[in-house]
Amino acid sequence: MTREKLLQSIHALDNWRAVNGWKGYDPFGIRKNIYERFGRGQKAFEIQRTIAGLEKEYYFNNPGLFHDLLKDRGYLDPKTFANFGMGYINLFKLTKEDKYKTIAIECGDWLINDANERNIAAWGHPFVWHTEVNNYFHKKNNPNIYITSLVVHFLLDLYELTGDKKYNDKACEGVEFLAASPYDVISDNEICFWYIIDCKELRIHNGNLFVASVLLRTEKKDFVVLAEKAVNYAVADQNRDGSWYYYGPPRADNMKFIDNYHSGFILDALYQCNKSLQRDDVNNAIKTGLSHYKKMFSDKGEPFRLDGAQFPQDIHDAAQGIITFTLLKDFENENIEIAAKIADWAISEMQDNDGHFYYRKLADNKIIKFPYMRWSQAPMFKALTALAQGTIATSKK
Repeated sequence: MTREKLLQSIHALDNWRAVNGWKGYDPFGIRKNIYERFGRGQKAFEIQRTIAGLEKEYYFNNPGLFHDLLKDRGYLDPKTFANFGMGYINLFKLTKEDKYKTIAIECGDWLINDANERNIAAWGHPFVWHTEVNNYFHKKNNPNIYITSLVVHFLLDLYELTGDKKYNDKACEGVEFLAASPYDVISDNEICFWYIIDCKELRIHNGNLFVASVLLRTEKKDFVVLAEKAVNYAVADQNRDGSWYYYGPPRADNMKFIDNYHSGFILDALYQCNKSLQRDDVNNAIKTGLSHYKKMFSDKGEPFRLDGAQFPQDIHDAAQGIITFTLLKDFENENIEIAAKIADWAISEMQDNDGHFYYRKLADNKIIKFPYMRWSQAPMFKALTALAQGTIATSKK
């Protein structure tokens, strides 16, 4: 991965975003249209699952139908603005060009306005979606703790960059929302925040840890206590090989799957938490977690969607791999090289000439080229700019 190749890729994606704006397709958009047409009962769920299982056939053999199902291109997702915003902060720090700070501010202002319109400093997806494990339909804009934590982190970063108090004020409101969110008490020393505040049955490690990482940035004593208990839950539930199931117990007992990008989320959050906690057990959890996470990428940098499954190769997994290994570049010397290798694969195999990144490569080398915004472009922009900031900026010192 050369400096020139990395910067060319970043600028191409930046130009694509400038031309196409912030609205975009989303892979969950198919499900949203199904729920609107068929309701939210078992029939809709079975149709959604059938289409998900036949994704290749629907896309390659019935492109017209696929386009009809995705016809709503109007999604403005908080994750799009948070991830792009973080990317533009990275780019400003790298180049010192004010235009990138201006776009980061645009992202922050949209997130604040979105929260003000809904009268709550918490964020969620702008569409209905479904969780199979408990047959739960998430309402449009229903706040979840991971997205809210991501936005709060970005707003705090933007405040540090600009000094504008409005970003800190809204971030603090988000922190208060997270701290007051319901959680399960696992033991005297362990808790798990509910992923959705009105859905008790979803114990999800990455969301729980992202709340902890936000609370620890405040350094408030009561919040730190909550954060430590959330961290304890994740450390205690780590598998022997270093991995984590997506769901924490008891759901993990009958829904045991380990996927790529959520594993990266967990490592990111743990690393951020331990910058404050400085605990040996957390450090060891990160070390063993990294050892397993590296196995979810090939020697060429190809991402494996699920533990032990080579295909499909998903751009969201590639983006998260770049982010995680770049973030942990000082944790192990080889991590930045792994991040660069993943980025090289993504740019070479999955970036279109117009700058956008493709969605997935399938086992027969067919590629789903849809330009998903929240899923693909935003995390890749954050990832590539983080890598540039972590390598090019460092080399200048």
